[in-house]
Formats: sequence, structure tokens, C-alpha cells
Amino acid sequence: MPPKGKKEKLKKKKKSIEEHEVFEPSEREIALRAKLENKVKQLAEIKMRVHTTEQENNWLTKEADRLQIEMREYTHFMSKKANLRQTQMITLGDYHRQEIEDINRDIKNMTKEYKQKKKGISAISSLMKGLIEFPCYKTESVEDIYQ
Repeated sequence: MPPKGKKEKLKKKKKSIEEHEVFEPSEREIALRAKLENKVKQLAEIKMRVHTTEQENNWLTKEADRLQIEMREYTHFMSKKANLRQTQMITLGDYHRQEIEDINRDIKNMTKEYKQKKKGISAISSLMKGLIEFPCYKTESVEDIYQ
């Protein structure tokens, strides 16, 4: 068996040298660390943008809901108003139709009355002509006939 002391001493020396040595990172390690820092910064920025976008999305959702409610209320209001106007137009149409019918009925009644009076006047006129033709009544005036 070989002596054990020399190898152990060499191992201990190497360990103590390695412990005292400061490792300098390689260029690849430096580049990877820089990339890592860059990616961490990008991740933080993206997280901030996501947070901002989520807040904006929540606000937009609330705003869309509010606008939808307003639109429903406005549509309901306008449909009521349109129904009211349509009802008023129908009522006015019925009223005007009734007025026209009343006017036509009055025209017929007045025409009928006019014709009756005309017949009465023509009858009286022909009666007066007949009376005037009789010699006994020629001396009397028309006023005397009516009395």
C-alpha cells in the first residue's frame, strides 16, 4: 500500500487554493447573466402592461355595461314615446273622421232642408200666381191675402 499522506495533502492544498481563488465568470456566463437581467426587466415591464391592460379592460367592461343599460332605457323610452304618438295620431284620425262625417251629415240635412223650403216657396209662388190670375183677387193686395 502506498503512503496515504502525500495524496491527501495535495488534495487539501488544491482545495485551499481553490477556496482562496476568486472565480471570474466566463464571457458566456456574463452574456447569459446580461440576457437574464434583460429578460427579468422585460418580464417586469410586461407584468406592468398586463396589470394596466387588465385595469383598462375592467373599466371598459363597466363602461360597456353602463352604456348597454342606458341604451335599453333609451330604447324603452323611445318605444313608449312612439306608441304614444301613434295612439295620438289614431285618435286624431278618428276625431277628424268623425268631424268630417258630422259635416257631411250637416250638409245633407241643410241640402234637404233647402230643397224642402224651395219646394214650399215654389208652391207658394205658384199659388200666388194662381190667385193673382183670378179677377176677384186682382184688386186686393198681396198683404190682404195673407191676413
